[in-house]
Amino acid sequence: MHFLAALTFASIGWFVYKTITGLRRERGSQRTPAKWSWKFWIADNYKEAFQHFVIMFVLVRFASEILAQSGIKEQIIESNDPMWIYFVVGVVKSWLLDMWKKRKKSK
Repeated sequence: MHFLAALTFASIGWFVYKTITGLRRERGSQRTPAKWSWKFWIADNYKEAFQHFVIMFVLVRFASEILAQSGIKEQIIESNDPMWIYFVVGVVKSWLLDMWKKRKKSK
């Protein structure tokens, strides 16, 4: 149950980040419709959603091992309510991948 809850909160974090960035996109450009559309949003993000799920599956499944290697204490994950961490990881992971993607496009 903990594993599924962690994946859910990470997915919520990704969804919130992608929705906020989607609402900020420049309207009327060639790739962005003038009016907000969930259909466009899903079509634009479905590949990234799958990638997010795979990466978060690995991160959540091996979180204690990853934290042990990074020097962060496992007590964070074993706290009474660790789901906020997975939410933050979902947002930060999405932000980092967006930054990486923008840098790659600019080169």
